[in-house]
Amino acid sequence: MDASLTPPSYAEDTEPNNGYLEAQTMPVNGTVSGTLRYYSAGEGADLKDWFKLTVPQGGYLNFTIHKKGPGNTWMRLRDGEKIDLPEISNFYTGYGESPAEGWNWSYPALAGTYYLQVEEGEYNLDYRIDNALVPSPWGEDTEPNNDVATAQNFPLGDSIGGLLGYYDPGLGYDDWDWYKMTTTENGLLSFQINKIGYNNGNIRLRNATAEIATHYLSYGDQNTTFSKVVPAGTYYLGFEKYGGDFRYKVQSSLQPTPVAGFTYAQTGNVFTFENTTLHDATYLWKFDDGTTATTVNAYHEYAEPGNFDVCLIATNPAGADTVCQVVVMPGVARAFPAEGGNIGDVTVQVFGGGLDTNFVAKIMNGSTVVATSAFTDFGGKSSINVQFDLRSKPIGTYDLRIEKPGGPVYTLPGGFKIVAGVAANPWVRISGRNRILFNTWTTYTLDYGNYGNVDATFVPIWLAFSDNPGLDVQFQKVKFIDPDEINPPPLPDEVYAELDSLFGKPEPSGVYPAFMRKIPGNTSGTLTIKVKTSGDLKIKAWTETTWFQSPVDQGKVDCFGEALSTAPPELGLNEDKVNCAKTLFIFFAQEFVGNEKYEKPDDPLGLIPVIAAIKSATKICGVTDPNDRKEISKWVTNIILNGWLGRIKVPP
Repeated sequence: MDASLTPPSYAEDTEPNNGYLEAQTMPVNGTVSGTLRYYSAGEGADLKDWFKLTVPQGGYLNFTIHKKGPGNTWMRLRDGEKIDLPEISNFYTGYGESPAEGWNWSYPALAGTYYLQVEEGEYNLDYRIDNALVPSPWGEDTEPNNDVATAQNFPLGDSIGGLLGYYDPGLGYDDWDWYKMTTTENGLLSFQINKIGYNNGNIRLRNATAEIATHYLSYGDQNTTFSKVVPAGTYYLGFEKYGGDFRYKVQSSLQPTPVAGFTYAQTGNVFTFENTTLHDATYLWKFDDGTTATTVNAYHEYAEPGNFDVCLIATNPAGADTVCQVVVMPGVARAFPAEGGNIGDVTVQVFGGGLDTNFVAKIMNGSTVVATSAFTDFGGKSSINVQFDLRSKPIGTYDLRIEKPGGPVYTLPGGFKIVAGVAANPWVRISGRNRILFNTWTTYTLDYGNYGNVDATFVPIWLAFSDNPGLDVQFQKVKFIDPDEINPPPLPDEVYAELDSLFGKPEPSGVYPAFMRKIPGNTSGTLTIKVKTSGDLKIKAWTETTWFQSPVDQGKVDCFGEALSTAPPELGLNEDKVNCAKTLFIFFAQEFVGNEKYEKPDDPLGLIPVIAAIKSATKICGVTDPNDRKEISKWVTNIILNGWLGRIKVPP
């Protein structure tokens, strides 16, 4: 009998290696080979081969498997750092030989110990396994960094690389990678992300308390960007895997929000502005005279004196910042109204630059002073209000001079005319839609003015709203003033009265009677009212001749006293209290008219509610019961509307 020995196609493995304790070392980027189901004298058939693989860093473990012989087998990759060595991946060879180039088997692995087990199957076979560890071209993140508490530091302006969904021996799959970064400025926090891998996931950005933004990473390789405008602070960037693994690289950057700033130099009416804004931006200059510029620095010439709010708006993708400065071109530009009647007080608004309440206005005929202003208050950022007593002053065209102690002095040649007087004639009207949406706020305006050419002072303004269920009225930019300076301001029920009739005719209404301090001659203005109601609504507005033309109109005060004196006796008004209330009402009027604090241009329009005035006067004069004061105010309002005012022409 002839016998021959045919050696295996590949070098055989070193026995014994039938369990993990006897595992043969598999070098990284190396080769192992062996035989399976060969018989060993005294041992029996070789059914299992074990190999131990220590991976030094994260990457793809690429196995190339060559097989000869008829047998089949399973190759199992196991976690070498868990007690039970769980299987984490496998490869089945099937019967028959491998193709010449071998079979490929890949697995995403982080650093650690793994075991490769070759086992089971039928019939004998020879095998060779080549392995190659392919690290990420961008490096890997430092584990553990699976939550915000273990987040890896990520310096702004730097880049990091990471692996997600790779297997971590002893722990399992890496489902999260977190990074921590700190911004010292407000700005646009941006991330440029490169991703390699089929699987998808999310990027989540959060602060210390909540998630603030999310960005989806789709299937396949991609390059994408992700950004969020954030204030200065500490932030966490988390990568969340969905189905499997991928590799990523992140470049971070912060584009700070611009911090606008500028300086300026002035030569006469010419201003040169130098931009000192921090961080790159585009620019919009607003010069407060209707003109703009978009240059980095700016040059501007003003046509007339004034105080101008020059604003620079700096904008970049991180946001915008605005800075404003007041620049002053000194002098006087104009006066309005430019004429006044010679039968009363006339308030004139003088426009210019650098004006303040220390200035005094004079109407000049050459070197002769025709009239000197009685007081000066602010009319706005580029104006002051002055008041002249022009009673019996000669008609003519005069120079208007504005001066203050120690200078400067400004003159408008021919800037003011004294003309024949036209008595104060205030007017009001309601403007707005003639249809209203129920239970929805609708806006109306109360237009008011003075047809006369002298001041209308202590002007009564009356508003009446038909009494509907759920009626709500709001005055915009209006301040109702409690005449005895009691704080807080008047409550809603101290501003209006509920009456059953108007001007002697049945018409349930909520009436708002008030006084406006002053309407200068030949001027007009508006105030805004918002109304919400569940039913049809009528709004009426009217005025009458003024109550105060220096001094208070005594006839109207007497009518006020008469209304008080006719109040029912049970309300506690005797003759002394009536006279006291009349005196206080005169005092309130003089205080309101004469105190310029009620006419500041930046404040809401000041109105003194008649109801509050009556309540305040009767309270000071000894009516202690608030319900009595409420009934007295309603009584007086009713007498005025349905008695006294019933004799004047009123709106239909």
